[in-house]
Amino acid sequence: MMGGSCPDCADNAPHLIVAMREANMSCPLIASAFIALVRHDTAALSSLKTAGLAGGVHMNETMWRTACRSVPAIKTEFASLFLGCATVASDPCACGTEEAASDIIARPELAFKAGVWWFTAGAETQSGAPCSDLASDASVGVGVRGASVSTSTPGTGFHKIVNCRTGFDDDPGTAQRVRYYEAARQFFTPSFGMLRWWQGTPM
Repeated sequence: MMGGSCPDCADNAPHLIVAMREANMSCPLIASAFIALVRHDTAALSSLKTAGLAGGVHMNETMWRTACRSVPAIKTEFASLFLGCATVASDPCACGTEEAASDIIARPELAFKAGVWWFTAGAETQSGAPCSDLASDASVGVGVRGASVSTSTPGTGFHKIVNCRTGFDDDPGTAQRVRYYEAARQFFTPSFGMLRWWQGTPM
C-alpha cells in the first residue's frame, strides 16, 4: 500500500494500524481513504515531521496543538514532558516550543493518533462544515471532484475528502492522493482493479 520496499513500514505501520482500529476505521473504504492521505503527506511513512508540519496527516502547529487537547494520549505526554510550563495543569498542549512539541507529535505512537483526529474531527476545524463527517464521505468510494473546488461544491467521496484536506485549494497533489487511494482500494479489494478496467478507467 505504501509502494516500493517501504523501509519505514516496520517501525511505523503497527502504530498506524492501532490508531485506525481505536477509531473504528478498519473497514476498507475508510481505511483506504485515510491511508492514501497518510501515504501522500508522510512520503510513504518516511517523514512524520517536515517544515513546521507534523503528524501522520501533516498539520501545522495550531492544528496539532488542537489535536493534543482532544487526544488523551497526546495530552498526557505533553503534561509529563513539560512539567515546568506555566500552563501544564490547565493546558499542557500549549506548552513547549514549536520544535519540541512537534517532535512529540511526530512520534509514531502519537503521530497517527493525531492523524486520525484530523480525519474524525480536525477536518471540520480546518475547512468548515462540509468536512464534518469524512467517514460517511469515504463510504461513497472515490466519488467526484465537484464542478469547482469550493465549499459550495465540495464534491463527493474521496475527492471531497481531498478537498477538505487541501482547504478547498486546487492542490497539485490531488492526482497523487487519488492514485494512492486506488492502490489502497485494490489492496483491500483486489477486484477493485478489475472493476476499473471493466469500466474503461485507466489504471
